[in-house]
Amino acid sequence: RLPSANSIKDRIFDIYGKNTAESLFEEVHFDGKSYQITGLFCKPELAKKVSTIQYISMNGRSISSKVISAAVSQAFQGFIHKELKPHYFIFIHMDPSMVDVNVHPRKLEVRFENQDEIFRSVFKLARSALENNTKLNNEIKREEEIVSEPIRENYTPVGSRGFSYSTKEKISYSSTTSKSTVNDVMNFSQFVTSGTPTEYKTSEVEEVQNFKPFQVLSTYIVFESDSRVVFIDQHAAAEKILFEKILFSSNNIKTKPLLVPEVVELRAEEKELILHRAEDLKKIGIGVEDFGGKDIQITEVPEDIEHLNARNYIDAIIHNEDDFSSLAHDYAGVSLPTELYYLVALTACHGSIRAGQKLNEAEMLQIINDLPKLKNPQSCPHGRPIRWILNKSDIEKNFKRIV
Repeated sequence: RLPSANSIKDRIFDIYGKNTAESLFEEVHFDGKSYQITGLFCKPELAKKVSTIQYISMNGRSISSKVISAAVSQAFQGFIHKELKPHYFIFIHMDPSMVDVNVHPRKLEVRFENQDEIFRSVFKLARSALENNTKLNNEIKREEEIVSEPIRENYTPVGSRGFSYSTKEKISYSSTTSKSTVNDVMNFSQFVTSGTPTEYKTSEVEEVQNFKPFQVLSTYIVFESDSRVVFIDQHAAAEKILFEKILFSSNNIKTKPLLVPEVVELRAEEKELILHRAEDLKKIGIGVEDFGGKDIQITEVPEDIEHLNARNYIDAIIHNEDDFSSLAHDYAGVSLPTELYYLVALTACHGSIRAGQKLNEAEMLQIINDLPKLKNPQSCPHGRPIRWILNKSDIEKNFKRIV
């Protein structure tokens, strides 16, 4: 029993509290011919493994929908760790004849007549909220409709790969596209050979106040900013900075030759695999050549890489040690197949500052200043969070200064 509210956000405040309401992005809307959707999505840092707030309403009644849940989960891929679940509120208004409410005995779960369209519409809403609020550069987006493969463990639409979907419905934001692997490779190849590097979007650098940044546990950078204490995972941050530098340097990526090329001995099938990937590796600044016999050699690396353990790096490529398959194939408007995402992410991971590495003040400030320039500064290429912010009010509550 609550008093009337002026907005959805006010009602969320009443029921779920101040922290949830204040973490919400602005409402996003989809207005179609046969249905309308309003979405409110919480900041990625509020995502949790359990006790997640995921509220879906259809025509004023709370429902459950695997289609909608899968669409939001896929939209958040790359912004949160794959084991975490986002908070969101989604309100759908549609003709009741377009939905089957008899799927569940208690009529909680529903099945939409146009499930594929609902999936895409919700995906776009969630992705637009994230991109508009995490400094993604909309200038390089294409004005095309999304063609995206949903998460299979919860929902698999008819013709799950290569949908032919088009719409004349009005959408109030730019949409991204993800097509077949062959087209992805072609699009990415055109992107990296265009010779026109994408400029980083300038933004305010987070100001370090009151005391200099310092390092704890040789892994985290800590500083104060605007009555908050900010913790940065130095490896996750450095990895993401290098990831975007490599990805958006286009064909003009600056490389440096190794004074002594690093030679790696491989089995015959392993050598064949690496040489098969040599052209892709060259696009991202890694020079790989046949050294005769069982050996290959790394001759050059991107300029921003200080050290690369050639043996570990090559082994990781061969054995697929990191799983990026669950991450979306679209990054800031660049259609990117899993194989190339993997190489860029792997190079950034192996070539960046490590956990446990001592940093001086200049190195810490460089990371702090570079983060706001990223198109997605929320998570590393694996989906792990980069920053943890502790508000003054949270600290004071812990010490019982405020209740």
